Formats: sequence, C-alpha cells, structure tokens
Amino acid sequence: MTVQSFSGRRMLSRGRHFSIGTGMQRRGWLRMSLLAVGAVLLGRATIGPQVAPFAFAYFVVLTEVLGTKRSWPAWMAIVGALLGGGVGPAAILLVEFLLYRFVRKVLFHGKTPDIHWVPFIAGGIDVMVRLAAVGTVWTRYDVLLALADAALVAVLYLIFLQSMPIFAGKEANHTLRSEQWISLAILLGSVSAGLIGWTVHGVSVLNTAVDWLVLLMAAAGGAGLATTTAAVLGILAMMDRAQTLSGVGVLVFAGLLAGILKDGKRGWQAFAFVLGMGLLTFGTTRDWQNVGPSLMAAVVAAVFSVWTAKRVVDTIASYVPGTVEHRETEQARARRVRTLLSERIEELGQVFDELSFTFTDTAESPLISAQQLLDETVSGVAQHVCTGCPRRAKCWEKESYGTYQAMVRSLEKIEAHPGGQVLPSRDLKDRCIRIDPMMEGLRRHLELMQRDALWIDKVREQRTLVSAQLSGVAGVMRG
Repeated sequence: MTVQSFSGRRMLSRGRHFSIGTGMQRRGWLRMSLLAVGAVLLGRATIGPQVAPFAFAYFVVLTEVLGTKRSWPAWMAIVGALLGGGVGPAAILLVEFLLYRFVRKVLFHGKTPDIHWVPFIAGGIDVMVRLAAVGTVWTRYDVLLALADAALVAVLYLIFLQSMPIFAGKEANHTLRSEQWISLAILLGSVSAGLIGWTVHGVSVLNTAVDWLVLLMAAAGGAGLATTTAAVLGILAMMDRAQTLSGVGVLVFAGLLAGILKDGKRGWQAFAFVLGMGLLTFGTTRDWQNVGPSLMAAVVAAVFSVWTAKRVVDTIASYVPGTVEHRETEQARARRVRTLLSERIEELGQVFDELSFTFTDTAESPLISAQQLLDETVSGVAQHVCTGCPRRAKCWEKESYGTYQAMVRSLEKIEAHPGGQVLPSRDLKDRCIRIDPMMEGLRRHLELMQRDALWIDKVREQRTLVSAQLSGVAGVMRG
C-alpha cells in the first residue's frame, strides 16, 4: 500500500466524517429547539388552576437523559410559567429546578443517579417547595394538592422517560413499542395543554394542534396509532376542560376513519377526518355555538396535515413496526452496518497483510546469514588467538585473504569430522605459529556457529509460519 493511496483514503474519510458531523450538528440544533419550545409549553400547561406537574417532570427527565450541561432547554419552562401564571409559578419552578440540581449533586456526587430513586426525589422536592410556597399554615386541601402534584411529577417522569430519548437522539432501537407510543402521546398531549386559551380568529389553537397530531399519526401509522393518539390527547384536553367526553369519542372515531385511509393520499384522510368530525359532532352535541369553532379547527388541521412535509410523516412512520417506511429504515440500517463492517474488515485485512509482509521480508537470504556467521566465527577466533601474536601484521594486514581461506578450510575439515582429531589444513599450518590454540578456537567457535545457525533457521521458520497465518487470517476476513 502506497503512501499516496493511504493519504487519499484518509482524506476521503475526513470528508465523509465532516459531512456526517455537519448533518448531526444540524439535527442536534433542531432537536434542542424542539425541546426548548416543548419546555415553554409545558411550563404554561396546568391541570386546573393550581396543579402543574409537567414542567418539573420534564426538567428532571432532560437532566437525567442529556446531562446537566445539555439539558438547558428545560430551563425555558420558567418562561412558559411566567407567561401562563405570572411570577409566582415561575418562581416555584426556578426553586424546584435549583433544589433538584443541588440535591442530586449532594446525594450522588456527580455520578449517574439510580433511576428508581429519581421519582421519589423529584416528588419530595415538589411537595416541599409547594408547601413552602403556601406559607407556614397548611390546610388539608393544601397538603392533598401538593401530594397530588408530587405524585403526578413522579408518574410523568416515568412516562416522559420512555419517549424523551426519541427527541434527545438517544434511541437505541428504531422500533417503538406500544407503551412507548402511548408515552409519546401523553408527552404530546402535555405539550398541547400549554396551548389552552390561545385562539386565532375564534379558532382554538389547542383543538387545531390536537386534530393535526391525530391526522399526522393517522398518515404515519394508520388506524391503531391514530385512535390511540386521539384517545390520549382527548382525555388530557378533557382534564383541562377543553374537551368533553363526547368530543373525545368523536375525535377517536374521526381518527379511526382517517387511519383506515392510510394507504390513500393525505387529502382523502383529511376529508374523512373533517367529514367524521362534522357528522358526529352534529349528531352528539346540543351546544351549537361550539360546532362552528370545532369544525373550523378540524378544517385548519386538515389543511396543515396536507401541507406537512412528507419527510416528517416518513420519519414518524419509520418508528412504526409494519410500515413500509419502517422496513426500509431497517434495511437501510442493515446496509449501513454491513458497509461499515466491510470497511472495517478491509482495513483489518490490510493490517494483517502488512504484518504478513513484515514477517516475510527478513531482508536477508539463508546464504547471507551463513556467510555472516562464518565471518563472525573467523573474526572471533582471530581476536582470541591472534591478539599479541608477532605474525599478526603479516597474516591479517598483508595476507588477510589467504589467512581467511586457510581458517575456512580448517573449519570445513573440523565440521566434516566432528568427533575426531582433525589436523589443520596445510596452508594454515604453514602460516600460524599458534596452531593448537587456533584449532581449539576454531572447534569451539564452530560449535557456537552451528548453534546460532540452528536458532536462525528456527526463527526463519517461525517467521514464515506467522506470515502464512497472518496472510490466511486476512484472506478469511475478506471472505
């Protein structure tokens, strides 16, 4: 693998990661914006005039899901409380938020809290703050109201916790279970409760939002998801006196009609929804003054549902099991996983190929290794025997080649007769005046040379074996 190809692949990888990172940042800011808008509406949402558990439960969930630093959108609930109820509810929320952060830090010392204890901690804080806001004298009604609010905070925490990872971008699975859809519907209904009291030209913003959400779920998930969403949203609206029980039934049936036509165009779904709302409303209500605004809200919601981008509907449908969008999403995810795995396997295969080449390329042949051992043997014997010899200058400075050849021939004779008495070669006998130490040194160093040669052969065999194994692993990984 050349340096140019490696650098080119790294540049392509950087470009791909940069584009992916930019898209993720854009989606991250969109999620944070949605979370902030939801916080404002939840801060404004109430059940009756005095029960407002939504914002604090939302704050606790965001703190535990996103962490203390990234949960800043939850603080926008204070703005919603200020818009909806004034300074008093906003101050209560602020104290609850700060006290929860303080208690969380003291009890868990910066570690992740146990999920089983968080609802009790949040509920206890809510009771204390709301009773403290009443004053020093509490009536039975004040205590029951504070306990009810705290219980709702604990329950809503557990409900929001199941659906919040979708908006936070931390969903581990792209398939939502039925209880998660119900939790999501409760979260959307709680957010919609913050729209109570807002009207545009006599049309209720809350009713329009509820009808639009039902139509959106009908287009994404069909009749089952539409009726579930309609029932949950209608009941939550009824708790705020923005809907009647008969109105909830009408909404559910209209959502059923729209959901049945999921395979058709959204225009037909909107028409069926408005038609169902109109006919059932005329047949069930006697308050004719509310018929017109209710139908206008349904018509406006139908128009908005037709104008809603198809990408939004497809995104929601990708979480609904059994839909075409969900199947395509799962297939696309499987393809991405296979592509990623193949890239990683290819990279690992290249690593093993390079390791195999490293073990194979010893940069020397067996002949060169044997020559080096022979040179080291002759050099070692000469250094040991010839040091201090009066004929050293003649043997190694003037006739070094002849001396070297004479010692090599003597080594060959010793190697040919390993156990017997070996006479030196004639030319070595004529040259050397220390023939006995020379022959003894040659015999001893020959044994060392043979041992070194044996170890070198074993190392070379092991390197070849490891190289073959690494090459085989690379081939197996590539399939």
